Amino acid sequence: MKKKICHWLNSKESGVLVFRYGCVTACCTRDIILLSGDIDYTQLSYDDIQNKRIELFETINKGTSRCDGCGFLHETDEQNIDIGQLGYIVYHPHKTCNLRCIYCPYVKSGEVQSKFDKNKHNPYNVITHFHDIRLVKKNFTFEFGGGEPLLLENIPETINFMTEHYPDSTALFVSNFTLTDKVEKLIPILAKRKIKSVIKTSIDCGTASTYKKIRGKDLYNNLRNNLINAAKNNAFDEIYLKYIYLDNLSNVTKADTKGFIELVKEVKKNNPNKTGIILDADITELFASNFKHNVLSPKVIDSAAEIYYQCVLEAGCACNWIGERLSYSRVNGKEYIEQIINLAKKKQKNRNISLLQKAFSILNEDNHKVIRILGFKIKLRNHRN
Repeated sequence: MKKKICHWLNSKESGVLVFRYGCVTACCTRDIILLSGDIDYTQLSYDDIQNKRIELFETINKGTSRCDGCGFLHETDEQNIDIGQLGYIVYHPHKTCNLRCIYCPYVKSGEVQSKFDKNKHNPYNVITHFHDIRLVKKNFTFEFGGGEPLLLENIPETINFMTEHYPDSTALFVSNFTLTDKVEKLIPILAKRKIKSVIKTSIDCGTASTYKKIRGKDLYNNLRNNLINAAKNNAFDEIYLKYIYLDNLSNVTKADTKGFIELVKEVKKNNPNKTGIILDADITELFASNFKHNVLSPKVIDSAAEIYYQCVLEAGCACNWIGERLSYSRVNGKEYIEQIINLAKKKQKNRNISLLQKAFSILNEDNHKVIRILGFKIKLRNHRN
């Protein structure tokens, strides 16, 4: 018998759970709360968590959950479903951040905090407890988020514990990567290559002026220098630079597109490991219209295609379509991705044709035909009858 489920809930696919701001939620896309009430995560039992996941699975298949209509849901045979150990932990314990991004819902609501309780929000305590209750798989990923995750204490201890008990695990940082003092302390720890490490940082532009407008602070050059420093010092197995296109199109300019491409190429040049990009669009309006609004401007498509063409097709970077509006998991997202890739290939073809024309062309000069080959001109003799 076939049942509805998503990769977040199905441990045979991913098995993801979000521990965010004292709650436990089943999804990052919709606020599907399983447990709430300013929870101390170190007091949860295995059954506390899994019983709620099973309950959500049952309501999905009864058609009574808030997941109904979500593009991530799919049908599969029951034998392919396992609501068991987690393969991915999203740990976003606080709302403290050094930036004030205009699309952040907590900036809009005024909930962004200036500080947090470092004893209460401790990743080491959380990961050791999850180990004790056998909640995670051997190769699980622990995502450090926030607010800004580099403000968290005990990151080195957390990584050391994961190294000892889960050598096949991954430490993933979703960070704005602008706190230079924190970055400089983290790089030597990660450079030891004990476990896999990944950084995903959302840049969303390619100029300092646009960055300040989006982020509220003039830290674009900090970010740029920190990324290149991390690349040179072999700090990450994977570095992903993200571009979120805003609905107001304020970051869809030629200068920002060009600047972002230049930054990606600079990081790749210095990074001995994997460099990739993530392209997505702001989901603010998507939430407001219950997942039905998914119209992307032609300007966004063109900018994304230029980035894909130059960074992926030309420079050889990876590209992850793991966002909300641009994702292979959504029908509309897949359609836009195909448009972007096809346009990128067209741009590449047109550029190659243009270069060929510049290298090899026939011109008329002073009543003579001239062949231009790689910059050299050869004058052709006129043949008269």
